[in-house]
Amino acid sequence: MGKCTAINVVDPCFVGDLRSLLRDTGLPEEQLTLEITEIVPYDSEELVDKIQILRELGVKIALDDVGTAVHHS
Repeated sequence: MGKCTAINVVDPCFVGDLRSLLRDTGLPEEQLTLEITEIVPYDSEELVDKIQILRELGVKIALDDVGTAVHHS
C-alpha cells in the first residue's frame, strides 16, 4: 500500500510519475492500493477526476478522512 495526500494526487505530474514508477518497478497496477489522506479540506472535481484515472489504470484506492473519524482508545 502506498500513501499520499490529496494535494499530491492533483499535482499535474502525479499520474505520469506513478505510471513511470510502476513501469520501472514492474509492479502490476492492480497490486497497488493507494491510500489518499487529508481529503477533507480538499473537495474538488479535479481530485475526483484524478482518482477516476487511477482506478482506470487498475490502481485500488483507499480514502482516509483524517480528522473526521472518532478516536477510540
